[in-house]
Amino acid sequence: MRSSHPLARLAICLSVSLMMLAGCGRPAPPASAERPAAAGAASRPGVFTRAQLLEDARQLARILEDSHPDPYYNGGGRIAFHRRLHRVLNAIPENGMTRDEFFRLVRPFVAGVGDAHTNLLGGYEVDRRRPGGLPLRLRVVEQSLVVSGVAREEDRGWLGARLAAVEGVPLEELLVRQRKLRGIDNPYHALQTLVEESLWYGPHLRDLIPEWTDATRVRAALERPGGSAETAEFVVPRGEVSWIGPRSRVALPVPDASGFRFSFLNAPASGKEIGYLRFTHMVGYRETRERREPFLTKLRRPPSATEIFRSMVVEMKKRGTDTLILDVRDNSGGDAQIVDILVYFLYGKETLRETLGFGTGETGVFRYSALYFADRRDESLEAINADRLVPLVEGDYEFGWSYLDGEPIAKRRKPPEEPLGFRYLRDSKTFWPEFESGEYAGHYCPKKVIVLCDAGTLSAGFSVVVTFHRLGATLVGTPSAQAPNSFGAAAVWQLRHTGIRGMVPMIAATHFPDDPEKAHVLPVHYPLTYERLVSYEFDPNAEYLYTLELL
Repeated sequence: MRSSHPLARLAICLSVSLMMLAGCGRPAPPASAERPAAAGAASRPGVFTRAQLLEDARQLARILEDSHPDPYYNGGGRIAFHRRLHRVLNAIPENGMTRDEFFRLVRPFVAGVGDAHTNLLGGYEVDRRRPGGLPLRLRVVEQSLVVSGVAREEDRGWLGARLAAVEGVPLEELLVRQRKLRGIDNPYHALQTLVEESLWYGPHLRDLIPEWTDATRVRAALERPGGSAETAEFVVPRGEVSWIGPRSRVALPVPDASGFRFSFLNAPASGKEIGYLRFTHMVGYRETRERREPFLTKLRRPPSATEIFRSMVVEMKKRGTDTLILDVRDNSGGDAQIVDILVYFLYGKETLRETLGFGTGETGVFRYSALYFADRRDESLEAINADRLVPLVEGDYEFGWSYLDGEPIAKRRKPPEEPLGFRYLRDSKTFWPEFESGEYAGHYCPKKVIVLCDAGTLSAGFSVVVTFHRLGATLVGTPSAQAPNSFGAAAVWQLRHTGIRGMVPMIAATHFPDDPEKAHVLPVHYPLTYERLVSYEFDPNAEYLYTLELL
């Protein structure tokens, strides 16, 4: 089974909040730096004329059609795309609209493209410390949202309850509404977006539920285990909140700013010693930071994946450790290079070459648009065409790393001899000597590799899930909000008149090109059900407790 293209592995960056993470590319300059004032063009202050808004709407459509690898794939086709566009055009009133009004108008049009990387940016100023929405922390369990934190001691009794409705709107309807506000990859992404944004922040909650009129209180219908739904009224905190949640019966190691940490743990029931590797994010380890901040990295010397993984496999082999747990719950991503380094130490160079898709199939395709080159000023068609027999033009797709019957589709004067991902690995001054020597390549791989994941496991975090799934690992928890066959490597654009900004992906990345059942959701082998969560008394580390039972 083929894995994702190395470019896709490094470039795909999905975050439910849709903030660009380190290692996922730079924000592009605006599609047009010109921002003409609306003065003289509208009768009310802050209102743009119909002509200006029509121009912005058409500019938005051109950006999506000229830059997105396939803007019709998830949205019903080209005619459906233009039908949605013309609904926007005909909804603009003769007397114009404000920026916020136009923002709300085009949200469903952009969301209709149907992927997480095609979205609007900004729109509202929000403060995570004072969110102003539903004052409950929620987690995705199966197809439901479970209360994992409350703001007041008197609300503790709702911990573990499932959300049935907010302000009288059932969860099923909230999910339908969510898809009209933001591009969604799969059902878990819709639930996670409710958790992280639409129910959490006051301005987003008002868009989701216009029926909500009292910003000081929110009504929610909640269902306790084995009981019927009851409606409770929650006071929206004005200041910062210290969340109250269930305690865990286990104390798992917590990574530092590097984002990862390895430890040996004891499994009480079996008496086994297991390896436990936790990733909370993938933006702080030395190998990625030395590429972005070479001078500062030399001074600060953050923990190195090369050094820690080398020590890990040596110790595991010496101690005969037969189980390794990779915990990537709530990991929103960063730089997936650390995944390749881990594969190298556990399985070796040849397996790494296979996981990077070298010589097999078509797994990631870039589109070379004007926005692509505006975003990546160090690239050019001239350089890209330097060794090609058939030169590319603007608007073309990059098939230089796509293969048919083991041969590259794009003809070059000298065919590639190794995956592009190997070049990035050699760029790391810390990992390069080890990679060249191959001394610890595939040094030791335990019999069992188990990956803990949840709906918040995204981007480079998801790369751990999909890569080790293909290598035979067992997945425990909740499926990721990221679709295995999706779009990414987003660039940022800006509309000429209103100044509204958004993002559009540059690459189509396909982890499972021949398996449509895994195109939108990568299922886990042992899902964390609500019943099992109840049996663990809603322990925040329920996935780990479940794993101990499987050893």
